Amino acid sequence: MPTVTVGTTTIECDHGAILRDVLQEYDFDIDPHNGTASLINCRGHGTCGTCAVEIQRKTHHRGDTRASDDNDVSTDTADITGTDMTTENNRRIDTDSPDTRGSDDTSVPVDSHTVIERIRLSVPPHTSNPELRLACQTRVRGDITVIKHDGLWGHHTDDDQDKQ
Repeated sequence: MPTVTVGTTTIECDHGAILRDVLQEYDFDIDPHNGTASLINCRGHGTCGTCAVEIQRKTHHRGDTRASDDNDVSTDTADITGTDMTTENNRRIDTDSPDTRGSDDTSVPVDSHTVIERIRLSVPPHTSNPELRLACQTRVRGDITVIKHDGLWGHHTDDDQDKQ
């Protein structure tokens, strides 16, 4: 079974579980939403973008976590204008990789971005960070660490920088 870690809490969830449901069901220290968005949101349809979280794949061989890269997640990273995105170290992410929705492949920790997710994450205040996902659109397929940032939409804010 895949595990989801938030802060110091790690739980197991069903393979293919929707991350938003996992975060709400297991009463983590964080809600997938910040502030008033916990009351007023799209209820998992992917249209509001307030459940944005950063996903990192857990690597067992080193005992640490690292951000997903082109070898970890099969993600269509072309934005809605058709522009390819690259990872932080400027490697091109394979936009031709097969979609993993419904896959039983545990080597892929989460499914590809959905169409609605790609569209919503392309609109400010979100950025083209490939690790940023909408919890309501993300199915957990492997062990991951979830980071929730400040800001109504879960995007990086100046407060995030002050905490680091």
